[in-house]
Amino acid sequence: MSATGLKRYFDDVPGLHAHPFFAKTGLLNDLLQGEVFPAIRENEVHFYYGGARLCVYKDRDMHSNNRYLDIPDSGRSRDVRIPSDRYSEYQAIKEKCKEYRSPDKELSIVSSLFSQFSIAASGLSADRARLLDIECRFPGAPQPANAESKTQDMIDCLFLTPRGNLVFVEVKRADNAEARSSGESAAVTNQIRRYRSQLGSEALRRKIRDVYADAIKALSLCLKQENLPEVFTPKNVFESVPLLIVGPTVSSPYSKEIWQRDLLAAPLSLQSDIIGLDGRDERMTAALDKFFGLLDGNVTETGSR
Repeated sequence: MSATGLKRYFDDVPGLHAHPFFAKTGLLNDLLQGEVFPAIRENEVHFYYGGARLCVYKDRDMHSNNRYLDIPDSGRSRDVRIPSDRYSEYQAIKEKCKEYRSPDKELSIVSSLFSQFSIAASGLSADRARLLDIECRFPGAPQPANAESKTQDMIDCLFLTPRGNLVFVEVKRADNAEARSSGESAAVTNQIRRYRSQLGSEALRRKIRDVYADAIKALSLCLKQENLPEVFTPKNVFESVPLLIVGPTVSSPYSKEIWQRDLLAAPLSLQSDIIGLDGRDERMTAALDKFFGLLDGNVTETGSR
């Protein structure tokens, strides 16, 4: 995870507001209802629905996946401009989008949180944390100049608590092999510890805080909610990345569940090596609310800056 290349800004708000697909199809209403989630990227706005990216505003136009528009491809999907005569098919495009992402995938399950936590959703309680970003991609560790590909870190969710704590959350299904082990640790522990080590950098935390403060300003203009930056101001970055276990409770040989069982049975503590949140069997909202409440009540205990 690196601060270099981390960009979240958008400077074509008038163009977005004037675009018929944003203003006249139901997309804006879906954002306010928490059905669709907006994410600021590098001078783009991405819109997520049902666990997949529904569309993206970039280069002064609205794009979607060619497969959602029934436009043929050669085996590789791509973004294409949405033809103006297809704007009226917004609901059908949404359904196509949902079909292409399995409901059992982590992000599909997380999408059920949009209406409960989305920063764009109206009418949420003031003491509820807000979901600020998903599929948070960061440039990875520096690579040699002759490396064939660039590394990239991706954390599932970023929340902002009422007291201004930015919290990254990793999400795994209960039956994901990376979150199960009969030994002392599961594969996901190395990932969580690496994130915590990286977030120990004051420079990185400061960059994340500033970048997402700008993202909130951009979202406030996009959503015509100019008071968002006043209500939601990032102040700290929590250095640990909690692990949210979701999906149905796994029924399998007992030995395979020792690590996950012990993780979720442990008392919730901000000082734990791995902070496990039990969101199984549709308990995600309660698990997140409990953790964010603990964090906001113990700001000096977290080690955040």
